[in-house]
Amino acid sequence: MDWNQQFPELILATYYPGEDTHLDPDGTVVVWNLRYRTETPEFVFHCGSQVTSSVFAPFHPNLVLGGTYSGIITIWDNRSRKRTPVQKTSLGVHAHTHPIYDVRVVGTQNAHNLISVSNDGMVCTWSLENLSQPQDKMELQAVFPQTQTRPVYATCISLPANDVNNFVVGTEDGLLYTACRHGNKAGIISKFDDTHQGYVTGVDFHKVTGPIDFGHLFVSSGFDYSVKIWSTQQSSKPLHALEGFEGYVYDCGW
Repeated sequence: MDWNQQFPELILATYYPGEDTHLDPDGTVVVWNLRYRTETPEFVFHCGSQVTSSVFAPFHPNLVLGGTYSGIITIWDNRSRKRTPVQKTSLGVHAHTHPIYDVRVVGTQNAHNLISVSNDGMVCTWSLENLSQPQDKMELQAVFPQTQTRPVYATCISLPANDVNNFVVGTEDGLLYTACRHGNKAGIISKFDDTHQGYVTGVDFHKVTGPIDFGHLFVSSGFDYSVKIWSTQQSSKPLHALEGFEGYVYDCGW
């Protein structure tokens, strides 16, 4: 789910029709208008693959961006008569080969990119004007004692406000890492302790501005029925944990 920054009455959600509805598309994104409390959505978009993540493009209010189970990035335009993507990536080894579980837009009005993350361990950077191939891609590797490395099977990503380089990723084995996209230390930097005991479903940095800087705080959720609050200024343990939910927590946000 995601809110439209230019039109706050609009919210989008992704749907999977299930195995019993053979006539429906595999992936559906629906935009609802909360100003008019009707049972009819504002827009309905379709895709030939299950949509695993979707967001509004913050600097292009007419565009909806999505990542799919097949590893394809898609762009829908509500000005188009087509309900299918107006632009999408192609399948291939030059980008994602596994499901894309999170997409984020970073940057400013004049210089911004789409960041996608998949449990194939790849973080890709895209231009919305050209999806033929990623502008940059990085394979996440965690370094362990005795210089051993292992892939990081990322499931979610978040970047601090006004920061296009540093980020946090959650993984399918319950771990949280800090990392950066550029520079001498590009890749995984550090690992948090006492994380989740199962699949990490979401991470989100605090983005509300004010006299006190909370930009180092982020929240995470997982299949271990918990939501935890962390600080990038310390990686020993979470600052606070909300536990005892009656089911899986599928996402989180400030």
